[in-house]
Amino acid sequence: AGAGVVGQVWAAHQRFWGHMCLAAKVPGVVRLAREALASGKAVVIGLQSTGESLSGPGGGAEAGCGSTAGGIMAELLEGCGRSFLPGAVVARLTAAAAGIQLPLNPLDHVMDALGGPEEVAEMTGRRWRQVRRARGGPWEWDERCAGGEARNVREREAFMAGRKLVAVISEAASTGISLHADRRAANQRRRVHFTMQLPWSGDRCVQQIGRTHRSNQASAPEVKILMTELGGEWRFAAAVAHRLRTLGAITQGDRRAGGCAGDGLQQFAVDRRLGARALSQLLAA
Repeated sequence: AGAGVVGQVWAAHQRFWGHMCLAAKVPGVVRLAREALASGKAVVIGLQSTGESLSGPGGGAEAGCGSTAGGIMAELLEGCGRSFLPGAVVARLTAAAAGIQLPLNPLDHVMDALGGPEEVAEMTGRRWRQVRRARGGPWEWDERCAGGEARNVREREAFMAGRKLVAVISEAASTGISLHADRRAANQRRRVHFTMQLPWSGDRCVQQIGRTHRSNQASAPEVKILMTELGGEWRFAAAVAHRLRTLGAITQGDRRAGGCAGDGLQQFAVDRRLGARALSQLLAA
């Protein structure tokens, strides 16, 4: 039971800080996206998780709080209450957690800063999202997927036709759709593809970036992988870089064949002989 509790706490710890890292990137991606739009380009923003199960109505513990990190914290406290903490302690910790100002769901924050659903094409699998009807107004819950998968199709058409110049995609929409500067589409602006959140799997990373890099394109996309300066995230990027090199070696017989995604992640590749030697010297010192 003790090992199970430790695993539960550690998993919540990783997820919590992962979403905090994602939220920290929002101001940067908004600034870079605005610069790209001002220079006549179209923007695609990719992430893996929408956080709806923890921050949306009908999700996990304390769902509807609007903060994914807050939902993770509430879910952990609820689980601890069932496992080993007395109810009074859980209540006190929950009250203390409610007083912490945690960031809004990063996906909702990005969309709002770039003009809201009227300006941003969202292609995800979530049903609910938070919107503001007026700049600076209150946040409201909006049922997004009344039309199911057809909603993503309509959003894609709006982006490719140029009615919307920003697209946001999650893992649920990272296969089977084309968002590149197709010569047959009205929107042939050069794509700037921002990756805010890397997947664990190298092939999934290639899949997502491949949405904007396809045949018959008027121009190749600019791919920008956004990272914080935290060592843990660099370590994570190093693992993805290794998987991309492995994927290229398996599929094409060339470990350099991971594509532009692999090239962009090479600077984070710390799992090499020099990295191991540096770690050994640090521990010895």
